[in-house]
Amino acid sequence: MSQGYWHRGAITSLGLDPEFGPVGLSGLPSSAQSNFQSKAADSVRFWTEEAEKAAKQVLDEHADKLEALADALLHAETMDAEVIEKVLLP
Repeated sequence: MSQGYWHRGAITSLGLDPEFGPVGLSGLPSSAQSNFQSKAADSVRFWTEEAEKAAKQVLDEHADKLEALADALLHAETMDAEVIEKVLLP
């Protein structure tokens, strides 16, 4: 299932977006459902973009460790936790 599916569920079913709160669509008129779905889609886009920015920031901050891990994997193919710790925490 796509990330949008999970985000949409978090917004529409669980009420995890502070703008919406827990809302059941079944009781809303169809025009309100359409408007809500559009706003929920905007929130999904926002959540996804923010998560992507955060992931890129983490990868940028630890690019040297990521490169070292990738290089070690090219040579070893498999590594256990002890070896990974040695690569990442020299």
